[in-house]
Amino acid sequence: MKKISVSSTFSVRFASGKKLRVFTPGVHELSEEELGNWFVQGCIREGRAAVLPDDADETGLSEDKLRSMTVSSLKKMAAEMGIEVQGSPKKDALVAMILEADQAEEGDQDPDGDKGDDTDAPAGPADLDGEAKTEPEED
Repeated sequence: MKKISVSSTFSVRFASGKKLRVFTPGVHELSEEELGNWFVQGCIREGRAAVLPDDADETGLSEDKLRSMTVSSLKKMAAEMGIEVQGSPKKDALVAMILEADQAEEGDQDPDGDKGDDTDAPAGPADLDGEAKTEPEED
């Protein structure tokens, strides 16, 4: 099985009477025969999909993968990521913007996945000096 990374949705019916297969953005597995399909090959040439190396990491974006895409596909991907593209930037600039946004998105993720709610933390102010707080004695 081969893997492709899809950047723009497309559909293929690999044989008459077979079910239509929809390829949404993300990583998909294909047989060698499916990968050789004329329509899939056209989508790869247009930059709507890219063939991944056999040992490819399924998550994240690679510079090589982005450079194999067309400028219009990169613009569409940037828009889907919330990147504001002004004017007609060159491919190198689009690749850099997308990689930077992807890196920032990975860095913004909360490591324990609780979106900042730290239920293990004390409810009140923290005692930073480690001494127990007691009420003052009355005379």
